[in-house]
Amino acid sequence: MVLKLWLQGSADYPIEMTSEEDVIDGAEGERGQWGGLVILGNGLVNTCSDANACDASFEVGDFPYGGNDNADNSGQISYVVVKYAGFKVNDTQEMNGISFAAVGSGTQVDHIQVHANGDDGVEFWGGAVNLKYVYLTENFDDSLDWTNGWTGKAQFVYITHEDGNANRGIEADSNSSGAAVTPVSAPKLANFTILPGVDSPNASGDNGEGILLRVGTAGELYNVLVQGRKGSTAETESGECLELDGSVSSLVDNVNDGSLVMTHSIIDCNEPFKTSGTTDIDTETWFMGQEGNSTSVVSITDGMPAATDTTLLGTGKDLSTDDSFFESTDYIGAFDGQTDWRQGWAFDPQ
Repeated sequence: MVLKLWLQGSADYPIEMTSEEDVIDGAEGERGQWGGLVILGNGLVNTCSDANACDASFEVGDFPYGGNDNADNSGQISYVVVKYAGFKVNDTQEMNGISFAAVGSGTQVDHIQVHANGDDGVEFWGGAVNLKYVYLTENFDDSLDWTNGWTGKAQFVYITHEDGNANRGIEADSNSSGAAVTPVSAPKLANFTILPGVDSPNASGDNGEGILLRVGTAGELYNVLVQGRKGSTAETESGECLELDGSVSSLVDNVNDGSLVMTHSIIDCNEPFKTSGTTDIDTETWFMGQEGNSTSVVSITDGMPAATDTTLLGTGKDLSTDDSFFESTDYIGAFDGQTDWRQGWAFDPQ
């Protein structure tokens, strides 16, 4: 039996999934008060040697997922807010706000928010699910995490961290063993705004970070803004905003052969770049050598640029002419300076 999940809210009537404490007790919720939303699909996962007999086990509990259909349809998740979920089961098992395990591209996901989750906001294990209009706020670990061959797409994603309680905006892997197995993680992303925090005990004592690309991931990133907190001391500023970790040589290969690209993007941080695990590539050289990239200083208010901004607006790449999933844009970041797609349905963490 194939089950589908239909969560069809609207801008006027969003669906809110939250804790008993938040709703019944009348008290503000806290991280880890329930497990989170888990969707298990039949898409491709690179931990399975035979896609026709794939039986991967979900991170928590003995629940199988995976198969040979990256166009699999698990239903619809629209206008859904997930609050105060997620927790660490043990050192290797955690619950995320929304977990997409081998979920296929036939699934519709748009206008989702994960707020104050005890682990990652959204995580992908393989599959090819696509997302649009994603709001990730105050999650404790990584806001958006992918591994095991995710090849989906995402557009319009806004990520903010709470100071003292966050790790990375994006953490990206292909296969945790380091093996160059297929499918390689290779999502296509556009119009992201990431605001990492500071003083994060969850980041091994380091400050919050922007994007970490590692363990052989490929992918395409366009129209991305990462703006770190800028303090007068290391304790009051964000950590590195863009890092390539070449400990697994396939990531170096992906950089060199163009399987991993990032264009029309801005890194606005006191500590913009870091390269780890290799001397064969350099993050700053890679980033600055691609079209439309810069380390310009920008001004935004709650994620929104001013309507007269000429650094973010009019400098992006329009992907719609080559890929019908993407909406036409000409700007960098998640917002166009006029329309706030969070209005009416999203939870305001302020």
